[in-house]
Amino acid sequence: VGEWLGHYKAVVPEAYKRAGVRLVLVAQNVIGNSTHVLTMLGYDSLAHRDQTRAVFEQDAEFRQFLKDTTGMVLSVENRIMRTTDFSPLN
Repeated sequence: VGEWLGHYKAVVPEAYKRAGVRLVLVAQNVIGNSTHVLTMLGYDSLAHRDQTRAVFEQDAEFRQFLKDTTGMVLSVENRIMRTTDFSPLN
């Protein structure tokens, strides 16, 4: 996980910025399975997500990151969530 996080830190946040994606959180489990990493991204809408993901996925540095980290990720789970009206993120 440490090696993957090093690659991620060096490439992905800037690639997100270039594409217009808001990186909200990157966190690693401290208790439990320490190989789990959570990344939270912020979008204005589902349409904004689709638009920025299309740009992000074509980013040359991100594509190289994927090549460089092949085999380091065992699974990925995506969720689309909406904040509550009392969330500190609102």
